[in-house]
Amino acid sequence: MYSDANRWEQLILSHMSNLRILDIQYDNIIIDNHNGNQVISNTPIDNFTSSFWIKRRIIPLKQLTKLVVESNPLPLTKLIELLRCTPHIHTLVLKSMSLYGVNYNSIQQNQSFQLVSSTNTITHVTYEGKCTLEKLQILIALFSQIEHLTIDLHDKDFKSCIRFLLEKTNRNTNNLCSLCLLSVKNIWRTGLKTLIESETLLDDYMLKINNKHLYL
Repeated sequence: MYSDANRWEQLILSHMSNLRILDIQYDNIIIDNHNGNQVISNTPIDNFTSSFWIKRRIIPLKQLTKLVVESNPLPLTKLIELLRCTPHIHTLVLKSMSLYGVNYNSIQQNQSFQLVSSTNTITHVTYEGKCTLEKLQILIALFSQIEHLTIDLHDKDFKSCIRFLLEKTNRNTNNLCSLCLLSVKNIWRTGLKTLIESETLLDDYMLKINNKHLYL
C-alpha cells in the first residue's frame, strides 16, 4: 500500500485535504532463498508525479530543491536527518542552529554527517542567526559545494570568520564566489578591506554596501 500512489490519492482526498508535503520511506524486504537471510533495499517511489500531485502542489521530500527551516533553533543533528531525506536541495535557509551535545570535532566523526557532507549538492546557504566561528566551520564542512553564502556573523568572531572563509588553504570554500554579511557594523565596514589587503586574503575582489548588508 505504501508505494501505491492511487491509494494515497484516495486517502488524501478523504482525510488529508490540506497535505502539502508527503515523505515516504519504503523498504523492500527480500528473502534470500540460499541462506534465508533478509535483504532490505530502499525502493524508489516514482509514481507520485501524476496531475493529482502536481495540481495540489504535493511533493515528496526527495523532490524538494529549496528548504527554508524556521525552527528556532534547529538542532544540528535534526538538520542532518532532514537533509538525508532531501538529497536534491540546492538552496537552504536556516533561521538558527543549535550545537547542543556536539562540537566541530565530534560531529565530523558522525556517519550521517559524513554521508550528507559527501552527497549533498547545496550551493546557496543563508544563516539568519548570529553565527560563531564553530558554527561556520560546521556549515562549511557540511556544505563543501557552497557557492553563495549569506550570514550574520557574531561580533566576537567576525575577524576569525572572515579569515576562515577566505583563507586559500580552505578547500571547502573553493567554490565560494559570493558572500553577503548581514547587519555589518560600521567598524567592520571600513575594517574589512584593511583585513583582506593586510593579510592578502583575496587578490581580486569588490566590496558593496547596501543598507546594513555588505556584499563581497
